[in-house]
Amino acid sequence: VDRTVLIGLSKGGGVALDFALTYPAQVRALVLIDTILGGFSWSAEATARDGLVWERARDGGIWAAKESWLSHPLFEPAHRQPAVATRLTQIVERYSGWHFVNDNPERNLEPPAARRLSELNMPLLVIVGEQDTPDFVRVANTIHETVPQAQKIVVPEAGHMTNMEAPESVTAAIEAFLGGL
Repeated sequence: VDRTVLIGLSKGGGVALDFALTYPAQVRALVLIDTILGGFSWSAEATARDGLVWERARDGGIWAAKESWLSHPLFEPAHRQPAVATRLTQIVERYSGWHFVNDNPERNLEPPAARRLSELNMPLLVIVGEQDTPDFVRVANTIHETVPQAQKIVVPEAGHMTNMEAPESVTAAIEAFLGGL
């Protein structure tokens, strides 16, 4: 693939963003949905809540961590839709949970993406759920305000799992964005 459009959700958005910063000539466009942002200053509340998942993993193993993760505020809006809640639970149950109990081999981009956003020169679409946590809304705003070509769409009544909670809206936004390339 010479040039591609990368689309990523949450952690996948962070991976796509880091790839685009590392290999910008290979990325035609970027779509980030409820994305993380390496080097972003997360709130004390978010950091503490994430720490609870790791604490549960340490004390109770993978299944305890998965239960804590599913009860994370990130997923509250998803749990309001029974079909989405069922599917999300299946996804988490099928996930190995390896990262909860092992050292993370991931290498962070240096300098981190948060300090390099102005380097992005490809079309970029940021999608965020209106009901996502405040930190993820701030990430979307930061990217939108820093990247000159960035467009931002806020999906009403959706949380962190915007693609599952409002698939028609997300698909329409991506199709319109790609149609304009």
